[in-house]
Amino acid sequence: MMAHDLTTSEAALDRAAREVEHGKFLASGDPELTWGWGTPAGKLRAARRGEVIAEGAGLRPGMRVLEIGCGSGLFTAMFAKTGARIIAVDISPDLLERARARGLPEDQVTFMAKAFEDCDVDGPFDAIIGSSILHHLDFSPALRRIYDLLRPGGVISFAEPNMLNPQVMAMKKVPWVRERLGESPDETAFIRWRLRRVLLNRGFVDIHLKPFDWLHMSTPPPLIPTVRTAGRLLEHIPLAREFSGSLHIVARRPQTSEETTKSLAPTREHPRTPKLKLLPNEQYTGVNRNDPIRFYSYPVFGRMYRQRVELSLAELTGGKRILEVGYGTGLTFLNLRDLYEEIHGLDLTAEVESITRLWERHNVKTQLRAGSVLDMPYADDTFDSVLLISILEHLKPQEQARAMSEIRRVLRPGGQMVYGVPVERPFMAFMFRVLGYDIREHHFSTEKDVEAAAAEQMQRVRVVSMKGRPSVVGPVYEVGHFVKR
Repeated sequence: MMAHDLTTSEAALDRAAREVEHGKFLASGDPELTWGWGTPAGKLRAARRGEVIAEGAGLRPGMRVLEIGCGSGLFTAMFAKTGARIIAVDISPDLLERARARGLPEDQVTFMAKAFEDCDVDGPFDAIIGSSILHHLDFSPALRRIYDLLRPGGVISFAEPNMLNPQVMAMKKVPWVRERLGESPDETAFIRWRLRRVLLNRGFVDIHLKPFDWLHMSTPPPLIPTVRTAGRLLEHIPLAREFSGSLHIVARRPQTSEETTKSLAPTREHPRTPKLKLLPNEQYTGVNRNDPIRFYSYPVFGRMYRQRVELSLAELTGGKRILEVGYGTGLTFLNLRDLYEEIHGLDLTAEVESITRLWERHNVKTQLRAGSVLDMPYADDTFDSVLLISILEHLKPQEQARAMSEIRRVLRPGGQMVYGVPVERPFMAFMFRVLGYDIREHHFSTEKDVEAAAAEQMQRVRVVSMKGRPSVVGPVYEVGHFVKR
């Protein structure tokens, strides 16, 4: 069975089994030493981390708190000192034995041995917290559940590994380093600006992501004061701070329905817009005369063609699997490789074998198929994201509902659809005439048809417009971002 044919439940069970085995491995020795919390420098790191998480959540007596991934209870004991009432969850029964052995007050701290995704906890919570746990989870559905378990106005506070730190990157990307340092096979790490985009798209507000932590666990005791002082300084220096070992993540669920609506409202503001990565034109294969790849290098039109793709890419939140419908020559694949573990593609006319070989030569693994968005050959709840750039306008208005139903079906709960469509304007029609096309022979649905069909079946996050050049011509392209609820 191929990876994309696995159901969500099967993949989740496999992941959970691996995490339980990893917990058993850790508990067979000293988990604090494996994690690095047992050395003199590690103890100081742990104390600061616990303090940072507790302060970020505003822990205090009477608060109802959920701690995810409590492990051996090292941080649970720190959080309990604030007087908060804590439900501490971990997938590993072996690690929880160590946590219970700490003798924390049973009327204040409750331990649960279950995967966070499966445990029956009654919300809402004032705060949901954890140390180095989000990077173990299937992040998109886990974040949605975290949001749902928070009370309105509730906060999250987590400390997670920073992928830009050289050691962290080696631990997550180099297999022998991962194994030697006791990492579980499903662990990853986060990049600050990508994580911010994910949190925004999930509806969180007041998002603060701070790189911190330069004190390495193996720092010799005589050097600890110097390294701590230098590290605190580096945390305040732009660019340098981006390479810190950890990220402190704080965000809040909106307090009111009005605030929720505002957080999800369409906006022209954008997180960091990526630059489209392109191969030289002559390297693209499987191109027919209707493929627009040649336009991307044109002096004026090329910039607009690239910008519409970049605007679409900026909405993607990353994850495990993405499906691009209408991938053509694989124009986006170099960018998608940075965001997703698996790239899947569906196209009516592309030469699947030649395009697969093209991207294999560039170390981009793809799983491409021939097919239509109206009848997609994928299981339900398969993808974190579905991307469609200049595809939906080619459908007739009466076909839009069926396309949206298929897209929604293959998306995981909480998954996103990002589409781009041209805006029906005289300037757009003129542009196509210049390029030798009659827009009316190719485009059957307007941007309004597409947005209305999407809104019928999914929740709108935002719709972003791209202005033409000069700007007086108005919007010429529109990118829609919707999520499956």
